[in-house]
Amino acid sequence: MGYAENIRLLFIVITMIVIGTVSIVRVGTIDLHAILTTAAILVPAIVVMGYLGQKIGEIVDNPKNRADADYKIAVLNALKKMDKSITLQELNEKLTKQVAEPDLPEPPEDDIDV
Repeated sequence: MGYAENIRLLFIVITMIVIGTVSIVRVGTIDLHAILTTAAILVPAIVVMGYLGQKIGEIVDNPKNRADADYKIAVLNALKKMDKSITLQELNEKLTKQVAEPDLPEPPEDDIDV
């Protein structure tokens, strides 16, 4: 179980506490009318906040760093299929070198006709 379910439950509980408390305080009494009014407000809020918590949890569970690692492994596998012998460490060194020192295009020479 990752963070998605835990964050979703956290969002739902906070929503129930905040909206439930505000609704009951606004009505002023605890009776059938207050409970039905609170439920009518709470149900859509729980659905929306639960969905939002689920999406945030999925983002936390699958960060971009894992996607980068998967990309490097895919590149390494493609190079191996092309019969290129390269290790993951060499690939990392080449990729970090290119990121640190990108190939800049040559500046154009100014040809001034006089």
